[in-house]
Amino acid sequence: MNVANAGGSRQFRRIAGWSAIVAGGAGIVANGALLSYYALARPWEPGHAGPWEWLGPANDIIGSVSMVALVPVIAFVGRAARDDRPLVVLGIGGGLAAAALAAGGPLLVAGAITLPIQFVVAGLGLPVIFGWLGRANRVARRTGLLPPRTTALGRCVAFAALTASALALIGVALPAGSVAQYVALGLAALAGLPAYLAFPIWEIMAGQTWRADGLRVRRRVAPTRSIRDRGSDQAETPDRVPLVGELGDRGVDPGPGEVVDLQALDDLPRST
Repeated sequence: MNVANAGGSRQFRRIAGWSAIVAGGAGIVANGALLSYYALARPWEPGHAGPWEWLGPANDIIGSVSMVALVPVIAFVGRAARDDRPLVVLGIGGGLAAAALAAGGPLLVAGAITLPIQFVVAGLGLPVIFGWLGRANRVARRTGLLPPRTTALGRCVAFAALTASALALIGVALPAGSVAQYVALGLAALAGLPAYLAFPIWEIMAGQTWRADGLRVRRRVAPTRSIRDRGSDQAETPDRVPLVGELGDRGVDPGPGEVVDLQALDDLPRST
């Protein structure tokens, strides 16, 4: 393996690890802000206003940070398993969806788009991201890119989230205000909320794995080089010791073609 390429892959792994941890941490904070917003600000009430309104924009901005940090994670997994064509296709779609969701938060806070438009972006983008998540964890388990516990969580999150998306789509298609619609949307929330809350946990678990792998690789490389250097020094030492002996016992023999003027030694004053 080319050393430069190996270093680049190791660096990319570390970047993906830290990005996944940032994405997961921001996701947890954003989810907390969203739940607090609905619990404290009660946005469904007409004319709602109060000291907790800032939680809504906070969720939008922090959620955008989480989506931005997810993009390097998707890129890293796609590079590590680039032979899997479905994963590559889902990775491209997931990266575009994450970018769109990242842009939607600030645009919503700035008033450039409305909340229904943001719902449409999320409704189209999140299923693609969770589809990528399911395929990524399937490939990661097969290739050893992630440990089994992490891939099991990722596949469960993806399955629950995609099930929730399907139920929500059915609910939207049903007559408004009907019992069937309430049942479908309720089941969608029941399946989707735990998955949405657990997704950041998967990100942190994956990030810790990739970050730890990068540290282990770096620690293995450093001792190997020092041992090789010490071995080189030890190999040179025995060669120098006989050379000192030769210098002490016999002097240095002249090389071929060299002329030594021994007459000059006779001109030196003799000791009495």
